[in-house]
Amino acid sequence: MGLAPGAPLPLERRPSVSCLDSAPPPAKRHKAFPELLQSFSKDAMLSKNRAIFTFGDFRLEVAEARLTYRGEVITLAPKAFSMLVLLAGRAGELVDKEEILRVLWPDSVVEEANLTVHISALRKALAIEGKTQFIETVPKRGYRFTAQVTVTEAVRDVEARHPDALAVPKQLRQWRRWMWLAAGGVLVFAGLLSRYGLNIAGTTTPPAIAVLPFQILSGPGDDYQYLGLGMADALITRLGMLRDFNVRTTGQVRQFDKPGVDVMAAAKELKVDWALTGSVQHLGKKLRVTVQLISAATGKTIWAENYDESFTNIFAVQDEISERLARTLAPRLSGGDQQILTHRYTENPEAFRLYAEARVETHRYLRESDARARELFERAVKLDPSYPQPYIGLADVLLTNWFQDPEHRPLYEARARECIQIVRKLDPEWPELYMASGWIAEYLDHDWAGAEADYRHALAINPNLAQAHASYGGMLTFLGRLAESERELRRAFQLNPVGEMYGYNLAWALYEQRRFREALDLIRSVGKEDASQVYANAVSHLIGLCLVHLGRTDEAVQEADRAAQRTEAAPSILTELYALTGRRQEALAWIERVKAKGRGPASALAAAETALGNKEEALRLLEAAADRREAYILMSRYDIDLQPLWGEPRFKALLARLRMPVEPPVPR
Repeated sequence: MGLAPGAPLPLERRPSVSCLDSAPPPAKRHKAFPELLQSFSKDAMLSKNRAIFTFGDFRLEVAEARLTYRGEVITLAPKAFSMLVLLAGRAGELVDKEEILRVLWPDSVVEEANLTVHISALRKALAIEGKTQFIETVPKRGYRFTAQVTVTEAVRDVEARHPDALAVPKQLRQWRRWMWLAAGGVLVFAGLLSRYGLNIAGTTTPPAIAVLPFQILSGPGDDYQYLGLGMADALITRLGMLRDFNVRTTGQVRQFDKPGVDVMAAAKELKVDWALTGSVQHLGKKLRVTVQLISAATGKTIWAENYDESFTNIFAVQDEISERLARTLAPRLSGGDQQILTHRYTENPEAFRLYAEARVETHRYLRESDARARELFERAVKLDPSYPQPYIGLADVLLTNWFQDPEHRPLYEARARECIQIVRKLDPEWPELYMASGWIAEYLDHDWAGAEADYRHALAINPNLAQAHASYGGMLTFLGRLAESERELRRAFQLNPVGEMYGYNLAWALYEQRRFREALDLIRSVGKEDASQVYANAVSHLIGLCLVHLGRTDEAVQEADRAAQRTEAAPSILTELYALTGRRQEALAWIERVKAKGRGPASALAAAETALGNKEEALRLLEAAADRREAYILMSRYDIDLQPLWGEPRFKALLARLRMPVEPPVPR
C-alpha cells in the first residue's frame, strides 16, 4: 500500500499558518469609545450618545455606527469610522495626532503611519461631493474637520448636557460589536445576498473565497517580488482564522502567482464564491497596493481600493483590507472573530518581510528551498521572539525534513518541539499549535490519545478548518475507526473540494471499508491530468487497487502500465499493483529497482511480498520500517491488502510496538 489518509506527502505539507486555515485567541479589544466621548464638544454629548452629525449631504449616526450620503450607506472600517466621529464631534478644532492615537489605540503602541491610512480612507469616502476637502492636515500637529457640522439628537429624553455627568451606555460600551453589525455592513451584505443569490443561512459550509497572489508591477530584479504571494498569504492566514470564512489555502492559489491571470477562470477552478485580487508596485520608498473583490457568479467588482504607503505601514494596509472583506462578506462576525482582524502578531516590518519570504520558499517544495526557508524563519524570530507564526512555519519545515533526511532527525525534532513549546506560551489558543502538536504526537510519539485531543482542540476553536478535519480523519483511519474517519474526511472535502489530498484521503477511507466502486468513482473525479507526478502516481495506485478488488484485473494492469511510463514512476507502487494482478515477473523486476534505490513505502512492498506468498519477507520489511520510524508503517493495521498477516504473532507485536490496538479490524 502507498499513500493514505493523513500520511505526509511531498505534494502538500503538513498544515501550516495559511491554511490554513485557524483562529488565535481573542486579542485585547480597544474600548476607545468612553475616551472618545470625553473628547467631544459639550453640545455633542447627548443622551445615550444618540448624536447625529450632518455636514453637506452626509449624515453620521453615532449609535447606529452608520455614515450615509443622500440615503446611501458609505462603508468604513471601524477605526476610520471612530476617527470620523472624533473629528466631526470637534469640527473646527485642531485634534492633535497624539490625542487621536491615545483615543483610538489606548492599549497599543502603534506608528503614526497608521493615521495616514485611515485619514486617506476617510478622504476617499468623503470625496463624493466634488473636490470638497473635509479634513485639513495641520503639518506636524494633527487634523481639523473643516465642514460646517450640525448636531441633532435622535431620542426624546436628554439626561445630561455635561460630559462629566454622562454615563456611557451599554450599547456604546459594546462599540466593536455594533461597528460590525452596522457601518453599512448589514445593508451591503443584504444587498449581496439578494443580488448575487448567495444563501448562507441554509448551508453548513461558509461561502468560499480565494485570495489570489498579488501581481508585482515592479521590475524582475526587485527585492519585493516575494510580496505577491506574501501579501496573499498574510491575508489568507488572517481570514482563515475566522469561523465565518472558508478560505482556499496558499498552496492552492500559488499556481496563479504569475502575470496575466484570468481571475474568473481561477475562481471557477478553485470553486469559490469570491476572489480577491490585487497588485503591488514598488515606487521608491513607497508601495502602491491595489485590491478588488470580485463576485465569481457575475464577474462584477464588489469594491476596489488603492493604498499608497511605506513598507513599514504594510500592516495597516492588511488591517484595512481584512476588515473591509469581513464587513462585506460576513458582517455578523462573533466577538472573537472581530478581535482577530485587528490583532497583529508583530509590529516589526523586517520580521514580517523575512516570514513572508520564507513562506514563499516553503511553497516551492524543494530541498534547497526548505533550507532557505529555515534560515529566514530563524532570522524572523531572532528579530521578534514574540512573533508566533515563524515558529510554526519553522516547525512545519523541520517536520517535513524529518522524514526526508534521517541523518539529521534529532536536530530537526528537537527544534520543532522547541518551537511548539514557545508558541504554546505565546498563543495557547491557536489551532495551528494543536495541529503541529497533534502531528508530532501521532507520527513521532504514537501517542494516539494525545494526538486526538490536540486535533479535537483545534476543531473546537475553528470547526471549519479543513486540514484539521483531514488530519484527525487520517489518524482515525490508522486506528481502524473507519466510520468516524469517513465523517471527518468527508467534512474536510466538503469544506475544500479543490484540495487534491482531501478527495484522495476520502477515497482511501472508502477503499479500506471495501466500498471499491465509490472509492474508484471519487478518485477518478479528483485526479488531475496536469497534476504532479507524485500525485498522479498515488492516484494510479488507488485506481489500480480498486480495479483489482472489483475483479477488473486487465484494467488494473493497464493502469499500472500507464504509471510505469511516467518519468518519475514509483517502483513500490508498481510492485504492489503487478503482484496483485498476477504479473509476477514484472513485480519481481520492480522489487529489484526498489532495492537498488534503497527506499520506498514498506507497506506497499509488504503488500506485494504478501501477494507473492512471501510472508516472512513482508514482516521483515514492516519491522525494518518501524525501526526507521517510517510514517507509512502506521497504515499497516487497517491495510486490507495485508490481511493475510493480521493473525501473525510478529504482526501483532508490531502493532503493540506502535501503541496501536493489537487486534486488527474485523473484515466486513
